[in-house]
Amino acid sequence: MSEPVIQALDRLFDLAASDTGQARRAANFLLAWWNAQDNGGFDLADLFGVDHAVAADMAVVRLSGRSSRRDLSRPARL
Repeated sequence: MSEPVIQALDRLFDLAASDTGQARRAANFLLAWWNAQDNGGFDLADLFGVDHAVAADMAVVRLSGRSSRRDLSRPARL
């Protein structure tokens, strides 16, 4: 996993653990990214409820090509 993805995940986990209005959206995104089948999907309309930096972190994570926990055990493709 690349350093930008790790940094984006760190920021999203910190946000999800906080007590802000964006925390729920960050938590929902991370749960959906981890396992959407069991945890439910992520409503794209929630992107309008987060700051641009948070939405950018979500995009970095989603576009990283690792869409689930199963992918975390695989080596990154170069």
